[in-house]
Amino acid sequence: MLSTSRLLISLGISAIIYILFDYIKYKYHNNIINKINACVLQSIMMYFNDMDIEIEEVPKFNNFINMRLRDNKLEEYIKDMKVKHIDSKKVSVSYDFKRGEDTYQNISFDIRKNN
Repeated sequence: MLSTSRLLISLGISAIIYILFDYIKYKYHNNIINKINACVLQSIMMYFNDMDIEIEEVPKFNNFINMRLRDNKLEEYIKDMKVKHIDSKKVSVSYDFKRGEDTYQNISFDIRKNN
């Protein structure tokens, strides 16, 4: 009887520790995603500040984003970053975010200039 209660207590503590570590990992990954998205938005603001988004500028802009991500040490979390021209005021950004060793989450969004 005594060993059964110890086993249940140990099992309960292990479950709580597992849930806590899983939650910490989840919050950490969401923080990284927010940093990546902020870096992309800042890059667009800096690069296309005083001009329209032209289709021939998209490859240069993609290199610019990758350079900024490397500067912020965020490139290790990204796989297959793509920037697609939609029109002179809008681009689409998509990338695969590394959630685990073999697990990737696809993230994509459109960005439109206000002016």
